[in-house]
Amino acid sequence: MSVPGWNGEKVSEKEFETRTPGNNKYLVNYQVVPRGEATPPPWLKGIENRAVEANAVHNLRGRIFYTSTKNDGHENKVCSGSTYNPDEKKPATGDEVWRKWEIVYTGNARVPFWIVRVPKEIISGHGGLWSDNSIALFTALYRLHFPVNAEGVNVLPSTTQIPEAPDAERLNKDELAGE
Repeated sequence: MSVPGWNGEKVSEKEFETRTPGNNKYLVNYQVVPRGEATPPPWLKGIENRAVEANAVHNLRGRIFYTSTKNDGHENKVCSGSTYNPDEKKPATGDEVWRKWEIVYTGNARVPFWIVRVPKEIISGHGGLWSDNSIALFTALYRLHFPVNAEGVNVLPSTTQIPEAPDAERLNKDELAGE
């Protein structure tokens, strides 16, 4: 089977049957890349998961979005990947930890859908799908697809216009009448 975006490279169908799209190098076409720590926008009003508000209220510049987590002492144990230490204790500061991320096109698989590789800090395994950082990413994807206008109202994406079709009801009546 020829793989889209891989210059006609031939790959066994087993490659696609045994791996989920997110774990198949031939299908992943976007990845989330860290862009460093950030500071929260001064205009935020919410107190819970403020990164969702930051990603939802204004259009994203480029494909940059934010995550934020409360620093209650568990972050290094949960979000450090290979440096996990279950006995490590970090004093809670109560501050939010803000991070900036970018959704980057990998140059792979030009298809009409996105398969995005996401770091564990955003979605950690299957159980992390509804984490605050994951919801912040989902909000960013929503805002990318539905930008807001100057009044802050969602702008619907352009839709494909279907050419005028014959009047089906009239066509059926004519067929029944034998015309």
